[in-house]
Amino acid sequence: MSRIHSRFAIRPINVVVIAVFGVSAVTVLIGGQLFTGLYLAVATVYLYGAMLYARRGDSSEVQRVNALEYRDERDRMIARNGFSVVGAAALALAAVQILVASVWVHEIVLLAAAWLLALCIVWGVANSVSARRG
Repeated sequence: MSRIHSRFAIRPINVVVIAVFGVSAVTVLIGGQLFTGLYLAVATVYLYGAMLYARRGDSSEVQRVNALEYRDERDRMIARNGFSVVGAAALALAAVQILVASVWVHEIVLLAAAWLLALCIVWGVANSVSARRG
């Protein structure tokens, strides 16, 4: 049992992330939103796979940081730098989201999905840049 547990174990914060995405997918699917539910379900599976992949011994710093699977202080430093950029981008995107939502209220779900995707892209790029600099 411990061998299976250690092979599929992820950090507690990642358990929370996977649980939130998984529960969100099921909730949205029950609510009848097929596209959004499938989007979240695919994201859940992808994230779990990325988290497991990052735990491998040959994973790069960027893969570990993107999956929140930090191994050492350098990974944590890269993550701090990446999240500081994501925070700034989130503030700017929130302003854009408010503007767009006030014009196209019916497109708010697509806007939220695009916002999440944009933040993930900013996070990945910021972590890559931080890893090269550090």
